[in-house]
Amino acid sequence: MKRPGYIKRKVPLKSGPSKQKAKRMKAVSPKRAERRKVARERYEDSRGVAFDDVESILGKDSEFWPKIGRPIRDPRVCSQFHALHDRCWMTGEAYPQAHHLGAGFTRGKRDEMCVLVSLSAAQHALVNTSELPLGTLLWLKWTHDWPHTDWIRLTLIYGRILDDLQPVELS
Repeated sequence: MKRPGYIKRKVPLKSGPSKQKAKRMKAVSPKRAERRKVARERYEDSRGVAFDDVESILGKDSEFWPKIGRPIRDPRVCSQFHALHDRCWMTGEAYPQAHHLGAGFTRGKRDEMCVLVSLSAAQHALVNTSELPLGTLLWLKWTHDWPHTDWIRLTLIYGRILDDLQPVELS
């Protein structure tokens, strides 16, 4: 005879995997580890597109690239971005500002996750100067917000091939 569903079990069920299974789940196969290493070396975005492959995918002549529509304004995207990133990516300071990559080139800000970068007010003032060039901002985006990094979309928004990535040592 089956027990009715409302009667509690005498022995509670274990929550989560056993220690051995958890250890196996953390282990990464050598093949997967090698793929991850290659992806890091090629600066692949969340779609698996390497930074250097964008030009070969889109072509050199921006005249034939797909056109980007009017700027998108969506406060929900900005609030979601601020919820995910509550520190400056350069200094680690709290209460950062969201910088919109490519805002000047598209005649308006685009509220898309792929164009937002988290910077303190002091760092935001240095954007597009020799102290904080576009290459550094792109590298910060890739390092701190990889799931929302999209090299092709950023290139289309800028309307030109992006500057080379410039890694920096963070404080």
